[in-house]
Amino acid sequence: MTDDITAPVRGAYRTTGPILLATLALLGASACLKPLQLPPDPNPQRPDVGDKYVTDSETKLPVTKCRGEDCPPLTPDASPLAPMECPTGQCIPDNSNGQGIYIVEGSDFCFKQGTESRFCPEAFVNRGPGDVVLRGRDRLMNTFFYTPTIRGVLPGQLQRTPQGGPASFVAIHSIQGKGDQLVVNYCHSRVQCSKPEDIQTLQGAALAGFTFDVLFRNVPDEETYFELQLIPVEADQLLPPFRLQKYEVRHRLRDPNGNHPAWTNPCGGTARGRVGILPGRVVDDMNAAVTADANVTTLGCESGAIVTCLDWGYSPWNSQTGAADPRREFVYGSCLQAKRAAYFVGQGDLKSYTLTGTRILKRDEYGFGRDAEDGIERTDFLEALWSPKGAVCLNPEHRRHPEIPLHPEHGPRIERCEAPPGQQVLWRDNAKLSTGLPPRR
Repeated sequence: MTDDITAPVRGAYRTTGPILLATLALLGASACLKPLQLPPDPNPQRPDVGDKYVTDSETKLPVTKCRGEDCPPLTPDASPLAPMECPTGQCIPDNSNGQGIYIVEGSDFCFKQGTESRFCPEAFVNRGPGDVVLRGRDRLMNTFFYTPTIRGVLPGQLQRTPQGGPASFVAIHSIQGKGDQLVVNYCHSRVQCSKPEDIQTLQGAALAGFTFDVLFRNVPDEETYFELQLIPVEADQLLPPFRLQKYEVRHRLRDPNGNHPAWTNPCGGTARGRVGILPGRVVDDMNAAVTADANVTTLGCESGAIVTCLDWGYSPWNSQTGAADPRREFVYGSCLQAKRAAYFVGQGDLKSYTLTGTRILKRDEYGFGRDAEDGIERTDFLEALWSPKGAVCLNPEHRRHPEIPLHPEHGPRIERCEAPPGQQVLWRDNAKLSTGLPPRR
């Protein structure tokens, strides 16, 4: 799965200027000209960024100058992808919440029971005041799970009873996201959660050390408790240019005898082993379809598509106002497929046609997405145009991994991303995001 982005080298697309052409015409073909001396590049390693990509006349897929309400509305062709109906979980190919959606493909985002990766969390769900649960997938049973109501332990108060459990709990009124910030609302008893004046809030640095006490009921007579912490990452460790908040995630089994094992990072414990949030939305763990639900705060590892697309600038809400934006929703849903190279997901092919660490470029019609230096990228070696249903068109010669065979039915039938001779490739009504290969050196 691709985590990396890159941009063209400075000067790689420089063209002959109109002044030089006019000078040549005046002097004639027989004139002896001293070679033009271009000024040295003060920083030859720095890629071009910013509006150069928007105004460059050679760039395919121009970025519109509209912003917000003055942008053309989406057409009916720009429709979202519907979640896959799989109530028993039997259609999950590998029993995980994966395919590169929640975590980079080949890994899992699961709580371990013994040596078994079993409980794969996906979201906090508010069922009512004081009734918050964790939703996810049980890999062993191959079904969705909803935990019983989770409780919390305030920072610095994780004292133990003789049975190994926390000595005191608080009731969690609700969990929500405000942009990239996780917010935990709590009260000292569930009864008090019905009184607004008794509800207190934790967010930002105050969340460090807060412990979620989570119960998994495997079978009616078997219970397993886990302790979960989400520790805010310092600002200087966040990814540019947007620096969205991330959380070091760790959990451990709560031992009834007090012999608690070491904390484990379910995202992998690497530089990408952190979690981010997607508030107010559910992401299908099979095909990455996105649906709105104000009671849900989705969790995802930084390496998975859910969080990577946010880091690329494709939040499904207006980053200035926090308001829902149908264009951003559409591009975010498209990014979830593009990041994973899920070309044919809309036709039921859940395969990801890429490998971990593959470098790509991406570009959208509205200029939402940015590289690490806050520039808009070019996709001259165009791979595909994307919608939330997968690739709308595909250029096989620019695929990330042509050695991975395409679906035998859908591969030969998908159209190419091309324009008539002398014309540029343009955006489509149902495709507002493009991907491409980095320039060849």
